[in-house]
Amino acid sequence: MNSKASLTLHEKSLASVEKFDYFLCGFAGALFAYIGQNYTPHKFDNWFYYLIPLALVCLTVSLAFGLRRLQLSIAITELNKKIVSIFEECESINNELAKHAESKEPSSSVNLLTGEKLDWQGLVDLQKKQREKAKQDKLKAEIKIKRAEVYGSCQNIFLIVGFLLILERIS
Repeated sequence: MNSKASLTLHEKSLASVEKFDYFLCGFAGALFAYIGQNYTPHKFDNWFYYLIPLALVCLTVSLAFGLRRLQLSIAITELNKKIVSIFEECESINNELAKHAESKEPSSSVNLLTGEKLDWQGLVDLQKKQREKAKQDKLKAEIKIKRAEVYGSCQNIFLIVGFLLILERIS
């Protein structure tokens, strides 16, 4: 599969996952509002009276997990953007190194980020530094991805439990 097709597929996948996350948060919030608008507190002298307050708590917790997951998704996207930018910079450094290798006389290149002139060794050092940054960002992204998966699972569990509590109360 070519790079452009895989990029398009990735963009569509990311957009659909984000839409689904927003939908679940909206669903939890709307269900909370719908059930909560007619709720009147009762004395908890019967198990039956615990159902709606527990459902409202579950829906609130589901919404909180969903919002946190969305925040993490945004942070992960930013980290991915940084990593891609670093790889693109490393690619341009490789091109500069190739120019240096083909050239008979020593020359220098300009670092576009800092404006300083770099020789062969400076370019190699800059490339190592950038690759190390990319590794660190990748580790950060992997940690955030794992946390986002846990938050997504918790969101779904609390949403289902809240919904089931409401159904139990209705039936």
